[in-house]
Amino acid sequence: MQVQLEILPDAAMMPHLLHFNELPFKNLFEYLDGETTGPASISGKIGKQLTDRVKLPIMNCEAIELDEINMNKTGLSKDQQYLLDIGRTIQTGQCAPDLAVRDTGPLSHSRWLTCANWVLRLFISQSSPTSELKMLVNCIMKTYAPV
Repeated sequence: MQVQLEILPDAAMMPHLLHFNELPFKNLFEYLDGETTGPASISGKIGKQLTDRVKLPIMNCEAIELDEINMNKTGLSKDQQYLLDIGRTIQTGQCAPDLAVRDTGPLSHSRWLTCANWVLRLFISQSSPTSELKMLVNCIMKTYAPV
């Protein structure tokens, strides 16, 4: 039996890499918050708070130390742009008011980056975030933000 290994071009690998990056966050989220209840719902304590994310107040938050995120927004998707902006907010602990009114899109388990953005939005509304929420935010910031 002979096995052939084909090396795919970079563009062909991108969808696979994006899904690969989602696994650590997805698994940690389900471990800390419980199993999902459907394709667009989350049933745990954190998940239930995510549904009201637009109504949450914006406040200065606990800063998370990371390397400086220097990236041009040109060519980024709406989710990626939001991640970049909210990531910078969490790095500094200072939130811009316009971040509160931006639409992060509907929750879908096939789009864990949107869910990650929702979690970050929840974090910047908490004066005393839970240890579980802090763990999720650290995972997101260290997995997605540097990219």
